[in-house]
Amino acid sequence: TLLKPDEPDLPPVRLTAVEQVRLDAFLKARTARHEAAWRGPREAFADACRAAGQNVANLAFGIADSMSRVRPREGFDPSVVRAATRAEIRLARNEREAVQLVVMPMREKVENLQLVCEGGGDGVTVTCSPLGYVKTTDQPGYAMGFVKDGKRCCKAPGVGWWPDPILSYTNACDVAKDDVQSYWVSAHATAAAKPGVRRLQLRFRTPADGEVFSLPLTVRVDDFELSRISPLPLLTAFNPRPAGRGEAAKKLIADPKAPCNLWKCQRDAWGDFLADHYLMMDDIYSRGFPYLDQLKRMRDQGRLGVYSLGYYNPAFGDGEYWKNKHLPEFRRNVAAAKEAGILENAWIYGADE
Repeated sequence: TLLKPDEPDLPPVRLTAVEQVRLDAFLKARTARHEAAWRGPREAFADACRAAGQNVANLAFGIADSMSRVRPREGFDPSVVRAATRAEIRLARNEREAVQLVVMPMREKVENLQLVCEGGGDGVTVTCSPLGYVKTTDQPGYAMGFVKDGKRCCKAPGVGWWPDPILSYTNACDVAKDDVQSYWVSAHATAAAKPGVRRLQLRFRTPADGEVFSLPLTVRVDDFELSRISPLPLLTAFNPRPAGRGEAAKKLIADPKAPCNLWKCQRDAWGDFLADHYLMMDDIYSRGFPYLDQLKRMRDQGRLGVYSLGYYNPAFGDGEYWKNKHLPEFRRNVAAAKEAGILENAWIYGADE
């Protein structure tokens, strides 16, 4: 549950003595099944790390690509995570690419495990950050398709802990025994970066033990540059407001501490984040220009992509209704876009359903 500051949590559920005994037995059996299914792959991974030359007294270190979701407690796939011996990242100028390093404590918790990168420069920077995790509790009503051994399979995503946020404000975290913790290693090559190979070093450290593991990182920059603007006309609906129009939604909108309002404190950071992913801060269903300031910022940065001038729906009605109700809105938006010098990037969106 996501709670606002100072918001009380729900009261605890009170169980009868019989219900508590049954619940305890169920949880104990589930934990035993989980540990039995976890132990084999975990030990196989530790053996692979030893075979790769790691001193697995407590910590085993692996590596996975940035497209893999490595779950911390809900099973472990040795085919996804390999024993870490070296890391490689290949990217173009004006591009970001990543790889993830994976840590598993075998005997005891490790505190404040830091990952740092030594080297870089010449237009290339490398940042290291632990991943955060969210816990899902409800089984989704859909299945994901994938191909395994040449056959198409379908499987519903399980509940439990899943990797989600990159904790870019830090390079360290605690890792509990038997957990699997990923660290995100992200390389960025600027538009001015020289093509070629950089050889860097990744080092894991703790305040108590100093360096506990290191491996080489090779960053290869190719001799071409990605555009700062999307090559495709991408439109989006950025609208962090609560769903619905009832009293609950109205209450959240009026609350300055609600998430739908707190994001405004970092409005420019959100605009930059969206532009980094080839999207403008824009709402295809909006009336007027709620994010005109961000479109102007992207214009000044040379990163202005396409945006929606307004939303057209054939259900608006006949010609007279359209002229009287919606045409004035489009005219106001055209005038504002002309004044801002961004009209040539405007699109009209609609009739999607």
